[in-house]
Amino acid sequence: LYRDGQMVNLNSLIDPASGWVLLSATDINDAGQIVGQGTYQGAMRAFRLLPPEDIGVYTHSVFSDFDGNLPNPMQTGREMTWVVGVRNITGAPAYVTVIDTISGAVEILSAGTWDGGSPCAVKGNTVTCTAHLFEGGNGAEFVLRVRPTAAGVFSHSVTASSAAADPDVSNNAAGPQENTAVSLSAVGVSPTTIAGGKSASLRVWLTSSAPYSGNGVRL
Repeated sequence: LYRDGQMVNLNSLIDPASGWVLLSATDINDAGQIVGQGTYQGAMRAFRLLPPEDIGVYTHSVFSDFDGNLPNPMQTGREMTWVVGVRNITGAPAYVTVIDTISGAVEILSAGTWDGGSPCAVKGNTVTCTAHLFEGGNGAEFVLRVRPTAAGVFSHSVTASSAAADPDVSNNAAGPQENTAVSLSAVGVSPTTIAGGKSASLRVWLTSSAPYSGNGVRL
């Protein structure tokens, strides 16, 4: 193959351990995909060589509060939504796999695209989603509805991979994105009997598996 006036050995562009030996290139399209003939594990086969694909992954939260700002810590048993996004940065189409690993006491209620048309596979605390991203700039988002089931820190971390080589893997992971759940353990009123016009004190105890400061708790 000639590129910029110089001959390029296609075998230098693939993984040496792939089992392929590329012998000849017969055509190349506008997307940079090359077709030709070669051998795979000793047998003659046709090949299609895909150009490198740079993909990136990100996370953010969408909360059910009317004002869109759920406190962190949050109450145990309350539903929340994590959004996982992946984007195709280059111009070549990309088949992308996104893996979201969740830690902590969390129940996964659902996982898929916003419209629910492309559900993700859930196995334990691992969610796997797939997407076909077209030309550069195209992206997809997956929605994870979760609910903490016990007090403590819970989080998720995301990785993405494509079928073709990725020239920049530094943007293929995001997280961990952490939240802390707290539980109402006791409420006390003193005195327990009061006369009209008198005051009383209300004390609320919250439990969490780890210290947490700097944020308010909504009761």
